[in-house]
Amino acid sequence: MAIVKCPECGERVKYLNDEVKLRCPECGVKVRVPDDEEEERSRSRHKKKAPNKLLIPAIVTGLAAVIAVVAILLVRGRGDNDNSDRGDGGSVEVESAKVTVEHYTKIVSSMELAEIEQILGGSRLSSARDAGAAFLDVDRNDQPKWMIQDPGLPGNSGLEWRRWRGNGFTVSVAFIDTKYGKLSAYGLGLSDDARWQGSFNDLGIGVAGIEAAYAERLKIRNVRRDTKWLRGARSHAAILGEWRDAQANGWVFAAGGKLKPLWSFFYGPHETQPPTYRFSDDKHLLITHPFGDMPADQTFEYYILGDELVLIDVTAKLYPHSTYNAQFFYRMPPTPGSLAHTKLFQPLLANLTAPGDKPHWESLGKLTRFDDHALPLIRELARTASGEKKSSYEGAILSVEAHLHNEKERKKAREKR
Repeated sequence: MAIVKCPECGERVKYLNDEVKLRCPECGVKVRVPDDEEEERSRSRHKKKAPNKLLIPAIVTGLAAVIAVVAILLVRGRGDNDNSDRGDGGSVEVESAKVTVEHYTKIVSSMELAEIEQILGGSRLSSARDAGAAFLDVDRNDQPKWMIQDPGLPGNSGLEWRRWRGNGFTVSVAFIDTKYGKLSAYGLGLSDDARWQGSFNDLGIGVAGIEAAYAERLKIRNVRRDTKWLRGARSHAAILGEWRDAQANGWVFAAGGKLKPLWSFFYGPHETQPPTYRFSDDKHLLITHPFGDMPADQTFEYYILGDELVLIDVTAKLYPHSTYNAQFFYRMPPTPGSLAHTKLFQPLLANLTAPGDKPHWESLGKLTRFDDHALPLIRELARTASGEKKSSYEGAILSVEAHLHNEKERKKAREKR
């Protein structure tokens, strides 16, 4: 028996499969019996769809795969993962073989991370707490002040810490924000067996001091990269003559390796055992200045062109690496338009001729140290000045003249020996 709805009142009308004519028992309206095909379609429309039994497991599996990939990426990006192949930046390989005491001695303050990673290889993110814990593992009796106050924080909470791990040796370096970007300010090298420790700390000089040190290192870098400098025989000839720096210190290079120091604090019997110089190769100058019976050698990278001479002290025993020790000298005498005149004398004269009743004592003191090169300038200042300034310039003239007279007398005495 089948059922069909009355089109008039909606009553459910039962019928046998072989019945053709029907009336609704409720309202008497004739009801048409559907044929087999139409009935099948009706049943199909009302049949519930079977759920897809494979869909939900597929979704769960896909989500699990995505979570796994994200987790792997996060773990690889963590700085403390000692099994990672690269540092956090992803551009410098982590090379534990480079993390040695010897290489650490080349690390100083005011260095960029890229410079340090060229020496130690790639690094990982770290923290002050990690550095403090590593230090305490090695030595609990010599802690830095910030570790004693709070093992979790350094003196500047804005520092970014990086870590290098080698074979039994760990390096931690803290970087501080400057106008040049992040620069090293604190370093700590620790061996696992506690036989060696070393550190540097320039947090005390502040950001301004670190920036100034970086500016000096930048000048050295620019000097080394410049291709204008003379080399070979031309540089050997160009170095002859007198050279002074901004403090009036310098050298007089003469033929045959003879060298006269012009330094206010130069030690040693340089009158009886004068210093000498020679070119050890096309880029290095060796200066020997005896201290008593024991000679002392200093090695300099030298760069020379016309009126300018730059010496960078790279003496191995004093400096295991080139730091800020670059000296800029200018050829004497200071003729108008020369570098010596524009870089050394004009700034001093600008201070001395500035409005005011009192002389600029610091500038006057520097000017007098240039001896006979300064005399014409001081005499001109005295001629046009008045009052206290005039008397101070006249006193400076007498001082320079007395110094030059004593130099002549000493020279005569040396020639008589």
